[in-house]
Amino acid sequence: MHTWVSVQDNDIDPTIVGLQWENDMTMVSLPSDAAELAVSDQADDACTSCEPELLPVRGRLCLPSGRMVDITTNIIFGRMPSARQYPEQPIPLLVPLSSPQHLISRTHCEIVVKDDYVALIDHESQNGTFILRSQSPPIPVIPGRPVELFSGDKIDVGEQGYILVQEIL
Repeated sequence: MHTWVSVQDNDIDPTIVGLQWENDMTMVSLPSDAAELAVSDQADDACTSCEPELLPVRGRLCLPSGRMVDITTNIIFGRMPSARQYPEQPIPLLVPLSSPQHLISRTHCEIVVKDDYVALIDHESQNGTFILRSQSPPIPVIPGRPVELFSGDKIDVGEQGYILVQEIL
């Protein structure tokens, strides 16, 4: 079960969790048991039963803004990314990317975490997604077909720089 909570910009990083804009407030989607912790400075440090389960880090990204993001679960990128919820599956991170010229689709592409690899999938984006790999021509990502990611890859979504795959573990 997930709860939509209203937070101020300094309470939680809305780039790293599910989000939705509403007027001048940011709404974030959090597991119900974590929602109270995320917005409360009075969370009891001794309380371990109400802390969200931490997922293993599978890699690290550097966004065009310079922000670093750990790959712990699937990550969906787009102008206004959205995701479906599936039972027994972690909620993907929703990462909005600036796109003044609307070259980036609302839900453009997704990094998927598998048991033995991390891959990129294009979500039928209008302008496509490409992986730029050292000493290789750009690799087009065909919608629905995962392409394995490696340390040093750059993800080109068409505007505002690249998403750098700093490390895949």
